[in-house]
Amino acid sequence: MRLYALAAGLCAAALTLGAVRAPAWLEARRLQNSKPDTGTPSVSEQPETLAGSPSSAPDTSPRMDFTELRRQNEDVVGWICLPGVGIDLPVMQTKDNQTYLRRGLDGEYDELGLPFVDYECDLQNGQHTILYGHNMGPGRSERFSPLHNYWDPEFCREHPIIQLDTLYESCTYKIAAVFVLTSRPEDPDYFAFNEYVDFADEAQAQAYLNEVERRAMYTVGELRPDERLLSLCTCTHEIADLRLVILARPLRAGEDAACGAIRVNPDPVMPSRWPADW
Repeated sequence: MRLYALAAGLCAAALTLGAVRAPAWLEARRLQNSKPDTGTPSVSEQPETLAGSPSSAPDTSPRMDFTELRRQNEDVVGWICLPGVGIDLPVMQTKDNQTYLRRGLDGEYDELGLPFVDYECDLQNGQHTILYGHNMGPGRSERFSPLHNYWDPEFCREHPIIQLDTLYESCTYKIAAVFVLTSRPEDPDYFAFNEYVDFADEAQAQAYLNEVERRAMYTVGELRPDERLLSLCTCTHEIADLRLVILARPLRAGEDAACGAIRVNPDPVMPSRWPADW
């Protein structure tokens, strides 16, 4: 039911025609100007690593000082960047999944909202971090709209990395699966992926990953039940009440940041309402 409740807000906000407080480009500039400096270079800033040379064990110590941002808004908990994709934004978390659907960094109304962590996720110790953000529709580039490019596995090959900096750590993630699901609980294939913010044991985690693999349009490399997960969730507009989910896992010790082997699923479990001629 949580996914359904969130669904209405995500799409309603994305389609709202109400006034925006400032032009999108100006708001984007303001957000970029608020980005904290980094103390050490990230993988996204090291072309030789992206080119495929082996890395040492990833350093997960915090790179960003969020003190100034949190003076502006204490709900700031991190910053997300997908290098080369056009997503480079603050991340919020509060006691619900509604507040930042339509609020900006200053807490005032903003049609675009901001990416936010599911309120049930433990950002410091949890096993699955889930972030939501708007897809504003075809031809738009704000917030999580560029995630729509990940329908194409070749786009993932060129942009495999997610950098997530939080109050507690800096972590480089590699995209591992891309799937689509319905947000309507009454649909026979409904899968409340966002109820899995923790797992009782590795067997339950593996069962979750197996379900993701059934639904994934493609997967990248091996999914492991002992690893922390990151999911980015946004609307997709092919038909009503669908969600596109990008699942990622941490960069492993000794692993380079280049995309791994992509396996296209010839028969993914798609929402039952999906057009037959897709």
